[in-house]
Amino acid sequence: MAAFSDQPCDNFAQAIDRCIVLKVPVPAFSELLRSVPELCFSVTRQIVQRFKRVMIRTEDLVFRSVAARLADVLLMLNEDFGDELRGRRFIRVHLSQTELATLVGASRPSTNQAFKQFREQGLATFEKGHVVILDLERLRRLAHDDA
Repeated sequence: MAAFSDQPCDNFAQAIDRCIVLKVPVPAFSELLRSVPELCFSVTRQIVQRFKRVMIRTEDLVFRSVAARLADVLLMLNEDFGDELRGRRFIRVHLSQTELATLVGASRPSTNQAFKQFREQGLATFEKGHVVILDLERLRRLAHDDA
């Protein structure tokens, strides 16, 4: 985003697997966008998608319960990082309770309370810092009932 603003970029990412990261200087990236229209359109589409996600996220924070948002986050993590393991869905990303609360957009105590209810209802649990989804279909229903 720094290519479109004079403000410094304050985003960060953390790799979950080995990867190669390339840093492209802003002037070089700006020139590339000017000279390759297809790339400019692709970047614009990505910005629009991010904006849509921000709008949906904002609506979720205002109108949906912590439990429904937690269910959505667990479903998203399952889509991106879930593996089948002994009839359960194992999320291969290690998450702290604070990180999970940040993804949900709620306080850590509120997220922990909702997760405790999930555990009691047999929906999900934590094992060695990883989320394990026990009942994917009920979790989907919970996420959509409050949508």
